[in-house]
Amino acid sequence: MTEKLTIIFFWLAFAFYASSFIFYVDLFLSRRQLLNYLATITAIAGFTFHTLAFLTRWRYTGQIPLTGPFESYFTLAWALALTYLIIEWLAKIKVLGAWITPFI
Repeated sequence: MTEKLTIIFFWLAFAFYASSFIFYVDLFLSRRQLLNYLATITAIAGFTFHTLAFLTRWRYTGQIPLTGPFESYFTLAWALALTYLIIEWLAKIKVLGAWITPFI
Protein backbone atom coordinates (compact mmCIF):
# COMPACT_ATOMS: atom_id res chain seq x y z
CA MET A 1 0.00 0.00 0.00
CA THR A 2 2.81 2.40 0.83
CA GLU A 3 4.40 1.85 -2.57
CA LYS A 4 1.12 2.74 -4.29
CA LEU A 5 0.87 5.90 -2.21
CA THR A 6 4.38 6.84 -3.27
CA ILE A 7 3.42 6.47 -6.92
CA ILE A 8 0.21 8.46 -6.48
CA PHE A 9 2.03 11.26 -4.65
CA PHE A 10 4.79 11.23 -7.27
CA TRP A 11 2.36 11.71 -10.16
CA LEU A 12 0.42 14.38 -8.31
CA ALA A 13 3.67 16.23 -7.67
CA PHE A 14 4.58 15.86 -11.34
CA ALA A 15 1.21 17.26 -12.42
CA PHE A 16 1.50 20.25 -10.11
CA TYR A 17 5.10 20.93 -11.12
CA ALA A 18 4.13 20.75 -14.81
CA SER A 19 1.24 23.16 -14.32
CA SER A 20 3.50 25.40 -12.26
CA PHE A 21 6.00 25.47 -15.13
CA ILE A 22 3.24 26.53 -17.53
CA PHE A 23 2.12 29.27 -15.16
CA TYR A 24 5.69 30.51 -14.64
CA VAL A 25 6.34 30.67 -18.38
CA ASP A 26 3.08 32.50 -18.94
CA LEU A 27 3.95 34.84 -16.07
CA PHE A 28 7.33 35.49 -17.67
CA LEU A 29 5.69 36.32 -20.99
CA SER A 30 2.64 38.27 -19.85
CA ARG A 31 3.30 39.51 -16.27
CA ARG A 32 -0.33 38.94 -15.26
CA GLN A 33 -0.78 39.15 -11.49
CA LEU A 34 -3.11 36.15 -11.23
CA LEU A 35 -0.41 33.91 -12.69
CA ASN A 36 1.93 35.10 -9.97
CA TYR A 37 -0.23 33.42 -7.34
CA LEU A 38 -1.18 30.38 -9.41
CA ALA A 39 2.43 29.59 -10.23
CA THR A 40 3.53 29.78 -6.62
CA ILE A 41 0.53 27.87 -5.27
CA THR A 42 0.98 25.04 -7.76
CA ALA A 43 4.72 24.91 -7.03
CA ILE A 44 3.99 24.64 -3.32
CA ALA A 45 1.37 21.96 -3.98
CA GLY A 46 3.87 20.06 -6.11
CA PHE A 47 6.47 20.33 -3.39
CA THR A 48 3.95 19.14 -0.80
CA PHE A 49 3.11 16.02 -2.81
CA HIS A 50 6.80 15.53 -3.58
CA THR A 51 7.51 15.63 0.15
CA LEU A 52 4.73 13.14 0.82
CA ALA A 53 6.14 10.84 -1.85
CA PHE A 54 9.61 11.28 -0.36
CA LEU A 55 8.39 10.41 3.14
CA THR A 56 6.33 7.41 2.04
CA ARG A 57 9.28 6.15 -0.01
CA TRP A 58 11.49 6.58 3.03
CA ARG A 59 9.03 4.65 5.16
CA TYR A 60 8.65 1.94 2.52
CA THR A 61 12.40 1.34 2.11
CA GLY A 62 13.32 2.04 5.72
CA GLN A 63 16.11 4.44 4.76
CA ILE A 64 16.49 7.83 3.18
CA PRO A 65 15.84 7.47 -0.56
CA LEU A 66 19.39 7.66 -1.91
CA THR A 67 20.27 4.07 -2.76
CA GLY A 68 19.59 3.98 -6.50
CA PRO A 69 19.67 6.40 -9.41
CA PHE A 70 15.91 7.02 -9.29
CA GLU A 71 15.95 7.75 -5.58
CA SER A 72 19.01 9.98 -5.89
CA TYR A 73 17.42 12.08 -8.63
CA PHE A 74 14.16 12.07 -6.72
CA THR A 75 15.90 13.47 -3.65
CA LEU A 76 17.90 15.95 -5.73
CA ALA A 77 14.71 17.24 -7.34
CA TRP A 78 13.12 17.57 -3.91
CA ALA A 79 16.09 19.60 -2.66
CA LEU A 80 16.02 21.76 -5.79
CA ALA A 81 12.32 22.47 -5.30
CA LEU A 82 12.88 23.36 -1.66
CA THR A 83 15.78 25.64 -2.55
CA TYR A 84 13.80 27.37 -5.27
CA LEU A 85 10.78 27.97 -3.03
CA ILE A 86 13.01 29.46 -0.34
CA ILE A 87 14.70 31.73 -2.90
CA GLU A 88 11.33 32.77 -4.29
CA TRP A 89 10.07 33.54 -0.80
CA LEU A 90 13.16 35.51 0.24
CA ALA A 91 14.07 37.28 -2.99
CA LYS A 92 10.59 37.50 -4.55
CA ILE A 93 11.97 36.49 -7.96
CA LYS A 94 9.01 34.68 -9.47
CA VAL A 95 10.17 34.40 -13.07
CA LEU A 96 13.07 32.21 -12.02
CA GLY A 97 10.51 29.43 -11.78
CA ALA A 98 10.29 29.28 -15.57
CA TRP A 99 13.89 28.03 -15.61
CA ILE A 100 13.89 25.94 -12.44
CA THR A 101 10.64 23.96 -12.62
CA PRO A 102 11.56 21.96 -15.75
CA PHE A 103 14.42 20.42 -13.77
CA ILE A 104 12.31 19.39 -10.81
